[in-house]
Amino acid sequence: MAGDLSAFMQHLKYYRQQKGLTQRQLATHLRIGMGNIARYERGEVIPKLDVLLKIADSLEASLDTLCGLDTESDKELSILTRKMAKLPQGELTLLKAVIKKFVD
Repeated sequence: MAGDLSAFMQHLKYYRQQKGLTQRQLATHLRIGMGNIARYERGEVIPKLDVLLKIADSLEASLDTLCGLDTESDKELSILTRKMAKLPQGELTLLKAVIKKFVD
């Protein structure tokens, strides 16, 4: 079922590992207790919204993606899309033009 706790647990661990972070490193970066990430990944605790937003930002994943609510099956493409949105406007315009050439 999309959007359930098990999806969040799996996606949190997946995106953390994709960033090459240990649970301890992510907790330190988020300025939360060391064991919290482990408890989130085991489904023992659900993070508060402010922590969820920090996790999503740190892992460069949307809340929808972390919670299993998106329909994007290609996680790498989802990560790239999120990074693309942070590009300066000139680079973003150029990248959009290149993508349009391939998909149109």
